[in-house]
Amino acid sequence: MYKNHITKWKLDKRNKESEVMAVVRKKHQRDAVGKASEFHLRGRLVDLDDVHRYLKRKGMSIENAIELNAATPPELRCCTPDAVPRSVHRYLKRKSMSIKNAIELNAATPPELRRCTPDAVPRSPANPEIFEVAQRVLIKIRHYIFGSRDSETWFLSANSEFYLSVKGASRGGTLADFQVNLEAACNLLNTGSHTRAGQFLVSGSAYIQDILLEEAPRTLEAVFYVMMMFQKHGWVDCGNIIVKQLSGMATAILPEMHPLRQIFNHLQSLGLESAKDFLPNAWACLADMLEEALDASSLTVLQSRLGYIHHVESTRNLNKADAQLRTMVERCREVHGRFSSRYAEATLALATFLRYHRQYIEAAAAAEEVIRCGREGRFSYATQMWREGMVTLAHCQYQNYDDEQAESTLRQAIDVAIANWGWEAGQTLQPLTILEEWLTQFGKHEEAAEVSERLAEILRQSNAFV
Repeated sequence: MYKNHITKWKLDKRNKESEVMAVVRKKHQRDAVGKASEFHLRGRLVDLDDVHRYLKRKGMSIENAIELNAATPPELRCCTPDAVPRSVHRYLKRKSMSIKNAIELNAATPPELRRCTPDAVPRSPANPEIFEVAQRVLIKIRHYIFGSRDSETWFLSANSEFYLSVKGASRGGTLADFQVNLEAACNLLNTGSHTRAGQFLVSGSAYIQDILLEEAPRTLEAVFYVMMMFQKHGWVDCGNIIVKQLSGMATAILPEMHPLRQIFNHLQSLGLESAKDFLPNAWACLADMLEEALDASSLTVLQSRLGYIHHVESTRNLNKADAQLRTMVERCREVHGRFSSRYAEATLALATFLRYHRQYIEAAAAAEEVIRCGREGRFSYATQMWREGMVTLAHCQYQNYDDEQAESTLRQAIDVAIANWGWEAGQTLQPLTILEEWLTQFGKHEEAAEVSERLAEILRQSNAFV
């Protein structure tokens, strides 16, 4: 898939082989998540025009170079080339102008306009101790999964859909609130709302004791997702704080030899920066072991595999991930029916994947199918799937600059979330933070202020009990 792009990369033959391999690896990783890339080595813009000839001369393919997993040299800096902000897109849309029209005006740069270079790419870990700790984590994951099954801590629900824990009564509701609150915190950090983000970090952290005590089957998956999310967006310190809290709480409330306690202690000793290359492998190991230990036809195993494909496989092989998700959607529809929970889950995963990779029209169509499943389905959490489909659809409408419809769709999702789970639930708070941001961008400052005040009050009351 990269052959057509190779000539655009412009690799200078003066670079060392290890540096070339590191650039190819980073380029592949960023391409997989839809990010454009620009590299600087020792202060010089890396010219990638020679990469194809270089690899051909070495008898290597792009895949060979990636598999070498070359460490990132400290002199290598990576950034995303300048992009046109949404506010500029909106202005051009109002003026009926294209980006090309604007460029042709050749406007002078005002003195108030500044630009900067993003931080350098962190160096890849090369400490053998890291790999020893990582190996111990994988062993403990296996002990945890098979031990939970053999001890019957996890059992298949009466309708043979989800695996539940005897230590927790819900289908992962606490775990969902933990994850949704931390997602909201990360999104707020990305938009510069640090105070509000801190409130969501506190709210999310408040669930740590409960999720450790409940031992839900997807606990590790949620933690891996949160760690990778904070690492990906550059909020490593926040991720380390969460892992430290998990480790500290596990030490306080779980027996010394409990696998979860040992896993989180090992993860804290690694640190998020050192664990970043290990986490995808740990998630792959987790998904494989769940399929081996549990009923592979259960929703728990299906959700785990869908999550792995979207968050991990897509960073390794985007086309493969796309094909896997589409195959799973068709298979679930053929085997379980169009309005089944499994078909809804697979279609939602595909919609989220497509939106994440900027295929908004197709993502919106998949989201509308999820909404139909939520409306027509007879499974226990159909309303939750309807809400997820509506939020995904709203994002697609927003990205297509249909602001009025995006706001309307998001408000409908919020109303249903309030009616079913209340104001303090993560499924309500997360879309409220999105609505506040959108209203501000749309120039509806009074409405944005009302939402902001409501959020502040809810979070004050919630965090007062932490």
